[in-house]
Amino acid sequence: MPNLIQRRRGLAARGFVPVQRSALQLWVSADSGVYADTALTSPVSTDGTGIGGWRDQSGRGNHATQATGARQPLWKAAVQNGKPALLFAVANTQWLGVDSLAAAFSGSSLPITVLMVLKQTSVASAQVQLGFGAAGTTPTYFFDVGSGPVWAAGKTQDGGGSTTVSGGVPNTSPHIVTWIGPGTTMEINVDGTQIVAPTAQNRAPTTLTTATIGGLNSNGAVTIFLNGNLFEIFVWNVALTGTEQQLMRNAMATKYGITAT
Repeated sequence: MPNLIQRRRGLAARGFVPVQRSALQLWVSADSGVYADTALTSPVSTDGTGIGGWRDQSGRGNHATQATGARQPLWKAAVQNGKPALLFAVANTQWLGVDSLAAAFSGSSLPITVLMVLKQTSVASAQVQLGFGAAGTTPTYFFDVGSGPVWAAGKTQDGGGSTTVSGGVPNTSPHIVTWIGPGTTMEINVDGTQIVAPTAQNRAPTTLTTATIGGLNSNGAVTIFLNGNLFEIFVWNVALTGTEQQLMRNAMATKYGITAT
């Protein structure tokens, strides 16, 4: 287990410390820790380079990787407010695997908060930004743009029953999107506006073993690919309070030049 004091000092040294540090399971940002290789030894600084590794800055070591060149998202140097992003394209089925993240959310009615800064290229079809699953079995848990299009979060439990919570109208502007679930409900916030009030989502996947950024790895196959840009992702195994959400949102709004409340 990483030394928490050293980890917190390291985060503070970079000028920004996320809320609920001890519960933070994943933190990846396109402006730091992007590599051309899965071993995280060749930093990327050239526009259009394929990303083989995305370093987890939470201190948990949940690095996202992709060894196959054709499946690697591309690093784009200046997409929003001069900040870089990872560009995923549906046609190229680009995604990164981060299976080590799944264990923190494998169980019954566990809390979660997912905050992303993203910009869709298109909202014409269902697209998963972050997905959990298990090879050879049914359970899934995903955060996506649904086929409405709507912002959505879906769960499928071991036995096959499923619940999807959705609402709002996505577009191709940059957004700060937060999915917050204390365990049996889910709510969705976009740029400070609650677009889905807490809604029952008491399905309980119990065997999650895979996690994927830019797609959904379910039953051993990656599907429902993202068509858009990811700037930054945070995942906690707690439900952030309203005040904590606002602190995070304010920091991201300032960094990326996004209007949010």
